[in-house]
Amino acid sequence: MLRTKVIELVLHDGPITVDEISKKLKIDSESVLKIVRTTPDLKLEDGKVSAQMGINGYIELTGTRPVLITAPHAQGPGADVFTGEIAWKVAQATGAYALVATVSRRAKLEDGNPADYNREWARNTPFRRRIDELIKRYGVRFIIDVHGMESDPVRPDVDLGTLGGRSAKGKLVSKIVKRLEEAGFDVGFEQEFQGGDILEYHCDGERVQGVQLELSEELRELGEYRAIQAVLVVVNTVLEEV
Repeated sequence: MLRTKVIELVLHDGPITVDEISKKLKIDSESVLKIVRTTPDLKLEDGKVSAQMGINGYIELTGTRPVLITAPHAQGPGADVFTGEIAWKVAQATGAYALVATVSRRAKLEDGNPADYNREWARNTPFRRRIDELIKRYGVRFIIDVHGMESDPVRPDVDLGTLGGRSAKGKLVSKIVKRLEEAGFDVGFEQEFQGGDILEYHCDGERVQGVQLELSEELRELGEYRAIQAVLVVVNTVLEEV
Protein backbone atom coordinates (compact mmCIF):
# COMPACT_ATOMS: atom_id res chain seq x y z
CA MET A 1 0.00 0.00 0.00
CA LEU A 2 2.83 2.45 0.79
CA ARG A 3 4.27 2.02 -2.71
CA THR A 4 0.97 2.87 -4.39
CA LYS A 5 0.49 5.89 -2.11
CA VAL A 6 3.95 7.20 -3.00
CA ILE A 7 3.25 6.75 -6.72
CA GLU A 8 -0.14 8.49 -6.43
CA LEU A 9 1.41 11.43 -4.56
CA VAL A 10 4.24 11.84 -7.07
CA LEU A 11 1.80 11.71 -9.99
CA HIS A 12 -0.39 14.35 -8.34
CA ASP A 13 2.32 16.75 -7.12
CA GLY A 14 4.86 16.34 -9.88
CA PRO A 15 8.59 16.17 -9.07
CA ILE A 16 8.82 16.19 -5.28
CA THR A 17 11.60 15.71 -2.72
CA VAL A 18 11.95 12.64 -0.54
CA ASP A 19 11.47 14.80 2.56
CA GLU A 20 8.21 16.21 1.18
CA ILE A 21 6.93 12.70 0.49
CA SER A 22 7.98 11.65 3.99
CA LYS A 23 6.10 14.54 5.62
CA LYS A 24 2.93 14.21 3.55
CA LEU A 25 2.61 10.46 3.99
CA LYS A 26 4.02 10.41 7.53
CA ILE A 27 6.65 7.75 6.81
CA ASP A 28 10.40 7.92 7.36
CA SER A 29 12.74 9.06 4.59
CA GLU A 30 14.62 5.75 4.45
CA SER A 31 11.38 3.90 3.67
CA VAL A 32 10.60 6.41 0.94
CA LEU A 33 14.05 5.98 -0.59
CA LYS A 34 13.70 2.19 -0.54
CA ILE A 35 10.36 2.41 -2.34
CA VAL A 36 11.74 4.81 -4.95
CA ARG A 37 14.82 2.68 -5.62
CA THR A 38 12.80 -0.51 -6.07
CA THR A 39 10.03 0.96 -8.23
CA PRO A 40 10.87 1.18 -11.96
CA ASP A 41 8.15 3.81 -12.47
CA LEU A 42 9.80 6.22 -10.02
CA LYS A 43 13.01 8.15 -10.68
CA LEU A 44 15.17 10.14 -8.27
CA GLU A 45 17.10 12.87 -10.03
CA ASP A 46 18.53 16.17 -8.75
CA GLY A 47 17.01 15.50 -5.35
CA LYS A 48 13.45 15.08 -6.61
CA VAL A 49 11.26 12.06 -7.30
CA SER A 50 9.28 11.93 -10.54
CA ALA A 51 6.95 9.31 -12.00
CA GLN A 52 7.72 7.64 -15.32
CA MET A 53 4.22 6.33 -15.92
CA GLY A 54 3.18 7.69 -19.28
CA ILE A 55 2.08 5.22 -21.94
CA ASN A 56 5.33 3.87 -23.35
CA GLY A 57 4.21 1.02 -25.56
CA TYR A 58 5.68 -1.68 -23.33
CA ILE A 59 5.51 -3.22 -19.88
CA GLU A 60 8.56 -4.16 -17.85
CA LEU A 61 9.39 -6.79 -15.29
CA THR A 62 12.34 -5.67 -13.18
CA GLY A 63 15.03 -8.31 -12.79
CA THR A 64 18.04 -9.03 -10.64
CA ARG A 65 20.17 -10.93 -13.18
CA PRO A 66 22.15 -9.56 -16.17
CA VAL A 67 19.78 -11.04 -18.76
CA LEU A 68 16.98 -9.26 -20.63
CA ILE A 69 14.14 -11.08 -22.40
CA THR A 70 12.35 -9.01 -25.03
CA ALA A 71 9.07 -9.69 -26.84
CA PRO A 72 8.72 -6.88 -29.41
CA HIS A 73 5.94 -8.57 -31.40
CA ALA A 74 3.74 -9.64 -28.49
CA GLN A 75 0.59 -7.75 -29.50
CA GLY A 76 -1.88 -8.36 -32.31
CA PRO A 77 -2.83 -7.94 -34.99
CA GLY A 78 0.28 -9.52 -36.44
CA ALA A 79 1.41 -10.88 -33.08
CA ASP A 80 3.89 -13.64 -32.40
CA VAL A 81 1.24 -15.28 -30.27
CA PHE A 82 1.98 -15.80 -26.56
CA THR A 83 5.58 -14.55 -26.83
CA GLY A 84 4.84 -11.82 -24.28
CA GLU A 85 3.47 -14.31 -21.77
CA ILE A 86 6.43 -16.62 -22.39
CA ALA A 87 8.97 -13.83 -21.81
CA TRP A 88 7.18 -12.65 -18.67
CA LYS A 89 6.88 -16.09 -17.06
CA VAL A 90 10.49 -17.04 -17.73
CA ALA A 91 11.69 -13.70 -16.35
CA GLN A 92 9.62 -14.25 -13.20
CA ALA A 93 11.13 -17.71 -12.78
CA THR A 94 14.75 -16.73 -13.36
CA GLY A 95 15.18 -13.15 -12.16
CA ALA A 96 15.82 -11.87 -15.69
CA TYR A 97 14.45 -8.55 -16.87
CA ALA A 98 11.59 -8.56 -19.38
CA LEU A 99 10.27 -5.98 -21.83
CA VAL A 100 7.00 -6.85 -23.55
CA ALA A 101 5.50 -4.68 -26.29
CA THR A 102 1.94 -3.47 -25.69
CA VAL A 103 1.38 -2.16 -29.22
CA SER A 104 0.98 -4.02 -32.50
CA ARG A 105 3.79 -3.73 -35.02
CA ARG A 106 1.08 -2.75 -37.50
CA ALA A 107 0.32 0.43 -35.57
CA LYS A 108 2.06 3.65 -36.57
CA LEU A 109 4.78 5.59 -34.78
CA GLU A 110 4.78 9.39 -34.74
CA ASP A 111 6.98 9.46 -37.85
CA GLY A 112 4.54 7.22 -39.75
CA ASN A 113 6.67 4.08 -39.65
CA PRO A 114 5.20 0.81 -38.32
CA ALA A 115 5.60 0.32 -34.55
CA ASP A 116 7.95 -2.63 -35.08
CA TYR A 117 10.48 -2.37 -32.27
CA ASN A 118 12.84 -4.74 -34.06
CA ARG A 119 13.52 -2.29 -36.89
CA GLU A 120 16.17 0.39 -37.29
CA TRP A 121 13.63 3.22 -37.37
CA ALA A 122 12.38 2.25 -33.88
CA ARG A 123 15.68 2.96 -32.11
CA ASN A 124 14.34 6.14 -30.51
CA THR A 125 11.15 4.58 -29.14
CA PRO A 126 10.76 4.21 -25.35
CA PHE A 127 11.08 0.41 -25.77
CA ARG A 128 14.49 0.65 -27.40
CA ARG A 129 15.71 3.49 -25.17
CA ARG A 130 14.83 1.35 -22.17
CA ILE A 131 17.00 -1.48 -23.52
CA ASP A 132 19.88 0.99 -23.68
CA GLU A 133 19.22 2.10 -20.12
CA LEU A 134 19.07 -1.47 -18.80
CA ILE A 135 22.45 -2.13 -20.38
CA LYS A 136 24.16 1.08 -19.27
CA ARG A 137 22.66 1.53 -15.80
CA TYR A 138 21.58 -1.93 -14.67
CA GLY A 139 24.26 -4.20 -16.09
CA VAL A 140 22.33 -6.28 -18.61
CA ARG A 141 24.87 -8.35 -20.52
CA PHE A 142 22.72 -10.69 -22.60
CA ILE A 143 19.52 -10.17 -24.61
CA ILE A 144 17.16 -12.98 -25.58
CA ASP A 145 14.83 -11.57 -28.23
CA VAL A 146 11.78 -13.86 -28.37
CA HIS A 147 9.77 -14.30 -31.57
CA GLY A 148 7.41 -16.81 -33.13
CA MET A 149 7.45 -18.58 -36.48
CA GLU A 150 4.90 -20.73 -38.25
CA SER A 151 5.26 -24.47 -37.81
CA ASP A 152 6.40 -26.38 -40.88
CA PRO A 153 7.76 -29.91 -41.41
CA VAL A 154 11.08 -28.49 -42.61
CA ARG A 155 11.39 -25.93 -39.81
CA PRO A 156 12.91 -26.70 -36.40
CA ASP A 157 11.17 -26.25 -33.05
CA VAL A 158 13.59 -23.47 -32.17
CA ASP A 159 15.74 -21.37 -34.48
CA LEU A 160 18.63 -19.30 -33.10
CA GLY A 161 19.76 -16.10 -34.81
CA THR A 162 23.03 -14.30 -34.07
CA LEU A 163 23.51 -12.04 -37.12
CA GLY A 164 25.87 -14.55 -38.64
CA GLY A 165 27.77 -14.98 -35.38
CA ARG A 166 28.27 -11.25 -34.67
CA SER A 167 25.90 -10.89 -31.69
CA ALA A 168 27.11 -13.78 -29.51
CA LYS A 169 30.22 -15.86 -28.94
CA GLY A 170 30.31 -19.15 -30.79
CA LYS A 171 31.19 -21.19 -27.71
CA LEU A 172 28.13 -19.95 -25.80
CA VAL A 173 25.84 -20.42 -28.81
CA SER A 174 27.07 -24.00 -29.21
CA LYS A 175 26.37 -24.62 -25.53
CA ILE A 176 22.82 -23.24 -25.89
CA VAL A 177 22.16 -25.45 -28.91
CA LYS A 178 23.49 -28.50 -27.07
CA ARG A 179 21.33 -27.84 -23.98
CA LEU A 180 18.22 -27.35 -26.09
CA GLU A 181 18.88 -30.59 -27.99
CA GLU A 182 19.44 -32.43 -24.71
CA ALA A 183 16.03 -31.14 -23.60
CA GLY A 184 14.45 -32.73 -26.67
CA PHE A 185 14.13 -29.77 -29.03
CA ASP A 186 14.87 -29.79 -32.75
CA VAL A 187 17.18 -26.79 -33.05
CA GLY A 188 18.15 -24.76 -36.09
CA PHE A 189 20.90 -22.16 -36.35
CA GLU A 190 19.87 -19.24 -38.54
CA GLN A 191 17.83 -21.66 -40.61
CA GLU A 192 15.00 -19.13 -40.91
CA PHE A 193 16.08 -15.84 -39.30
CA GLN A 194 19.48 -14.29 -38.56
CA GLY A 195 18.18 -11.65 -36.17
CA GLY A 196 16.83 -8.12 -36.25
CA ASP A 197 17.79 -4.62 -35.22
CA ILE A 198 17.56 -5.27 -31.47
CA LEU A 199 20.60 -7.50 -31.80
CA GLU A 200 22.20 -5.29 -34.44
CA TYR A 201 22.03 -2.12 -32.37
CA HIS A 202 22.36 -3.31 -28.77
CA CYS A 203 24.71 -6.32 -28.98
CA ASP A 204 28.39 -6.06 -29.85
CA GLY A 205 29.06 -9.76 -29.30
CA GLU A 206 31.50 -9.07 -26.48
CA ARG A 207 30.34 -6.76 -23.69
CA VAL A 208 26.69 -7.36 -24.56
CA GLN A 209 25.70 -10.55 -26.34
CA GLY A 210 22.33 -11.67 -27.63
CA VAL A 211 20.31 -14.18 -29.63
CA GLN A 212 17.03 -13.98 -31.50
CA LEU A 213 14.95 -16.97 -30.49
CA GLU A 214 12.29 -18.11 -32.95
CA LEU A 215 9.75 -20.49 -31.41
CA SER A 216 7.55 -22.65 -33.62
CA GLU A 217 3.80 -22.21 -33.58
CA GLU A 218 3.41 -25.77 -32.33
CA LEU A 219 5.46 -25.00 -29.21
CA ARG A 220 3.28 -21.94 -28.53
CA GLU A 221 -0.14 -23.60 -28.59
CA LEU A 222 -2.57 -22.80 -25.79
CA GLY A 223 -1.88 -25.02 -22.77
CA GLU A 224 1.61 -25.98 -24.01
CA TYR A 225 4.65 -25.50 -21.79
CA ARG A 226 7.55 -26.36 -24.09
CA ALA A 227 8.07 -22.82 -25.42
CA ILE A 228 8.50 -21.65 -21.84
CA GLN A 229 10.83 -24.59 -21.22
CA ALA A 230 12.94 -23.69 -24.27
CA VAL A 231 13.45 -20.08 -23.19
CA LEU A 232 14.15 -21.25 -19.64
CA VAL A 233 16.89 -23.55 -20.92
CA VAL A 234 18.47 -20.64 -22.81
CA VAL A 235 18.36 -18.29 -19.81
CA ASN A 236 19.83 -20.87 -17.44
CA THR A 237 22.61 -21.67 -19.89
CA VAL A 238 23.44 -17.99 -20.37
CA LEU A 239 23.49 -17.36 -16.61
CA GLU A 240 26.28 -19.91 -16.27
CA GLU A 241 28.48 -17.75 -18.50
CA VAL A 242 27.64 -14.07 -17.89
